Amino acid sequence: MYDAGDDSGIAGDAGGGTPVPWWEGPPPAGFTGQWPPPLPPGGQYGTAPGSIIYPGGSGTPGPTTGGPSPNYDPGAYGNPTPTPPPPTPPPTGGGGTPAPAPPPIIKGPVDQYGPAPTPAPSPNLPNMQAVYLYPSLCFFEGTVVSLGRGTDKPFQQWGNPSFPKNLYHFTPHSMAGAKNPPQLNQVCYGYDLSKIDAGKETNNQVQLKWLIDAFKKYNNKDGFFLPSNFFNRLAGNDVLMQQVKDGKTIEEIRKSWQPGLDNFKSVRKKYLMYGE
Repeated sequence: MYDAGDDSGIAGDAGGGTPVPWWEGPPPAGFTGQWPPPLPPGGQYGTAPGSIIYPGGSGTPGPTTGGPSPNYDPGAYGNPTPTPPPPTPPPTGGGGTPAPAPPPIIKGPVDQYGPAPTPAPSPNLPNMQAVYLYPSLCFFEGTVVSLGRGTDKPFQQWGNPSFPKNLYHFTPHSMAGAKNPPQLNQVCYGYDLSKIDAGKETNNQVQLKWLIDAFKKYNNKDGFFLPSNFFNRLAGNDVLMQQVKDGKTIEEIRKSWQPGLDNFKSVRKKYLMYGE
């Protein structure tokens, strides 16, 4: 999966301070809007599960690891490492002839965003609708809200047992890929996003309206975010949680991201292999 903004070719962090380079590449179709800002190297939340240093948190899908771009400079962000070796030449068959091409990837059922990858990248990302909604809904993993794990629509619905009973409802159960999902066997009231136009509803960027709406609906505000502070690891910092608690609007939150994004874009310019 691609992390919007990771086309810099700058090293990420695999955990334990190990830098990992990745290839440059264009963003996936449709994902061209504003994303969270970069994380500073060595930051408190910079090694979250699935996270990278640039841009923020494990909320956005991780980059494709591999060789560096030709302009790769591992010291650009204060994380100096030896110059990487040149890429390994492609394998050849007998007599120096190119090796046979790998078999084509089999595509799954087609939805409004095209064929679903087969096999699915995760048991909880069964189709492209879930993939496109994941960056926005994954924040619920750090809250009391269920995002559909343990159902046939993971990352395509959200709810909580305490929300108004006149809303759409679903019940998480133990199943393959979700043995002990949040709100196990509890009827959750909320919203079904499985049929929405994800590109339109998210404006092709991380959408915060569902997170803010859920916080407003939950009566026990002090108990909305899990005490483990896993939300901060998903967000990549403790700022977003406080902004939600303080009642900041989506516009105010996005405005606070802009300085970090502007700085990142300025630094990455010399690494780009193509026009922006």
